Amino acid sequence: MNRHIKKYYFYLLGLYYDLFKRYDDAVEAYAEVMRYRFFFANVQSKFSAAYKNRLSKSKLAITGGVGDFLQCLPYIMANKSNDYVVITHFPKAKEFFESFGIPICKVYTCTNPAEEKSISQDVFSAEKVYRCPRDLFFKDSPLTSQAISYTSEHRPIIGVHMSSSHFAVSHEIKKGLTPKALPKEFTVSLLNALEVLDFNVILFGTKKEITDLGVAPNMRLKIASDDDITKNLASVNSCHAFIGSDSAFKTMSSMLKIPTIVLYSKEKNNFRDRMFIDPYVKNGVIYPFRYQNFSDNEINTAITFVTKTLTKLTR
Repeated sequence: MNRHIKKYYFYLLGLYYDLFKRYDDAVEAYAEVMRYRFFFANVQSKFSAAYKNRLSKSKLAITGGVGDFLQCLPYIMANKSNDYVVITHFPKAKEFFESFGIPICKVYTCTNPAEEKSISQDVFSAEKVYRCPRDLFFKDSPLTSQAISYTSEHRPIIGVHMSSSHFAVSHEIKKGLTPKALPKEFTVSLLNALEVLDFNVILFGTKKEITDLGVAPNMRLKIASDDDITKNLASVNSCHAFIGSDSAFKTMSSMLKIPTIVLYSKEKNNFRDRMFIDPYVKNGVIYPFRYQNFSDNEINTAITFVTKTLTKLTR
């Protein structure tokens, strides 16, 4: 039985168990659906309802990085009394969830994809642990941003984030993959283009990344580089449109339904596309640009795409 048939089989099985109020069995069935397609039909809400009515004790696992945390956050915020475990490469996961008042039973921190996979297998096999439900969008932003002052207050604010996690960088180097982070040459060209278009800009990144770019804040360009990532994510609220690499910041803007231009590699990545790109493209939130290797010619093509798309979005 292939994965496409399995998702239908287990979904129908879950509906059957629901009908006879066999909620623990329904949880098991819906969890299997989410193994194959997280956002299949209404499996998220079906799993959530069955999980509330279950009889057996179990935990929910939040796996991945900050983008994964964000998609899980709507459910977790509404169900803080559940028992949660986190399996992640993000070193400040405990602090992240504590900032939302969410208690975490255990955080497993890994340094590479192989270790993350191994820990996940051990955690899921050791006791009853299910994948935490996710949402594509926030009903309301979970973070409050501070007002940002610009010289030209009437101009749209464009968020820009071009980097990726250290975890992603080390994995890319090991596997010989095209980097998620976009080249410095492109970012500098993009900032120059946004200045010509007379936009206000928030540039997101670590202090080192901003320093390496050689840019400084001014009355048209603000920097979001706090050591607390939640403070930077909160500033996404202020953006009218967002331009980003395949990172947690573009997930934040997408979940807030802020028009988001995402630049990402043409290399095949089914998980990325199914979870973080395609659903938002389908909902008219993400405007994708896929690149090969960001040659000089491709940089020019990307800048043209971004400026034309932004012009349409901010009319």
